[in-house]
Amino acid sequence: MDNQGQEDSKNVNMRKNIRKKNPDEQQMADLKQDLLIQFKKMMMEEIAVIKEQNTKILESNAEIKTQLELIDTNYKKICNRLQRIETKYEAAVDRIGQLEIQLNTLQKQTLKNTIEIRNIPHDEKEDVQNIVTNIYRNLGILQMEDNAKVRRGRKNGPIVIEYQDTKGKDILLKAVRKYNSDNKGKPLSTNIMGFPGASSRIYISEALAPMSKQILAAARELVKNGSYKYCWASKGNILLRKQEGQPAIVIKSLRQIMDLASE
Repeated sequence: MDNQGQEDSKNVNMRKNIRKKNPDEQQMADLKQDLLIQFKKMMMEEIAVIKEQNTKILESNAEIKTQLELIDTNYKKICNRLQRIETKYEAAVDRIGQLEIQLNTLQKQTLKNTIEIRNIPHDEKEDVQNIVTNIYRNLGILQMEDNAKVRRGRKNGPIVIEYQDTKGKDILLKAVRKYNSDNKGKPLSTNIMGFPGASSRIYISEALAPMSKQILAAARELVKNGSYKYCWASKGNILLRKQEGQPAIVIKSLRQIMDLASE
């Protein structure tokens, strides 16, 4: 057989060996193609949704950032405002303290010749002039100044003696100190004065302005807790001494007490 005949025979055999796809295989291939198209479409839609969500998140983050910046700005403004208020408050407190000291000084001047006698029982028919005269007698003072004014301001309040000058006040206070020193353990009391009932110590001291009374009470707390050893009032002033032999400190305000307490 010549070459041409062999080639033709070979081509015939190859065509016989080529198999045609059956209908089921073709249907499966088409189905796979459809599924692939649908999957791609679904993925594109999902990606579009995610992109949209990311865009919204970015916009939301930008809005949050703006709000945070606004909050930070407002916070700084509030801090600055509070700082100004605090500065004004401190200045006002200092000014009030100065005015209180000035008022206390004026009140001390008014009371510089005044004595208070505390713990004398009140009686509706009492004669405070006679009570004071008896106190003078027990203290060994011959006579009270004629121009001294005696009164009790309120029920169960102290008996008040107002002198024309400091001389009468000083005489009485000196006599009280001497009496209590000479009669240690038995200070002047209601029983000694002849008042019925349980005995109470009678306290005689110079009258203090309201603020000075507060300072004295606070100063006594420093003595109670051991920070200072001595506390007393003299000529309307409140004084503290830390130890025997040390100089006395004149206390002018409650803030000064707080400063001493924090030392």
